[in-house]
Formats: sequence, C-alpha cells, structure tokens
Amino acid sequence: MLAPDQEMRQVCGSRGSLPVALGDEVSRKLLMLLEGECELGAQAAAAKYGYTAQRYYQLLKAYQHEGSDGLRSHKRGPKTRSRRTPELVRQVIRHR
Repeated sequence: MLAPDQEMRQVCGSRGSLPVALGDEVSRKLLMLLEGECELGAQAAAAKYGYTAQRYYQLLKAYQHEGSDGLRSHKRGPKTRSRRTPELVRQVIRHR
C-alpha cells in the first residue's frame, strides 16, 4: 500500500519511502489517481488533493490516453495566432 505523507513530500510504503519534489505536479496528480482507483475512491481522492470529481475524471482520461504526459498542465488561452489582419485592427481602433 502506498500512502503520501501529510505534506506530500514523500510516498511511504511497507518497505520504505520515495521522496517527491514539492513542485512536481505530475507526481501529485498520479498519486491522486493511484489513491482514487486503488484505495479511497474518486470523490475522496479528489477532495484530499484539492480537485473536483470532474477534474479527477478529466485527469484519469488524460492519463489513460497519454500516460504521465497527459497529467502535465498545458498553456491556457489561444493556441493559434489571431486571424485579424493588420487592416482590420486599424479599423477597429479607428471605430472606437
């Protein structure tokens, strides 16, 4: 049985412990998924780690499809450049 300590600094098992870096978001999310699927259940694990059940299932699906790379946070916002042409930007500014 794996169990993270209270500060999430290490994972403890029956034969020892493994340190986890404080800022390691992938390890934290993976521990949540392990506890949710193997020990506590989805709702309790999500609450313990400060996530909603909806986010838990989003992370579970991402992990199932992409592995640990799916747990990494991605850049928010637009992924492509704006379709506004320089002429359109000038018109918008002029009409304001």
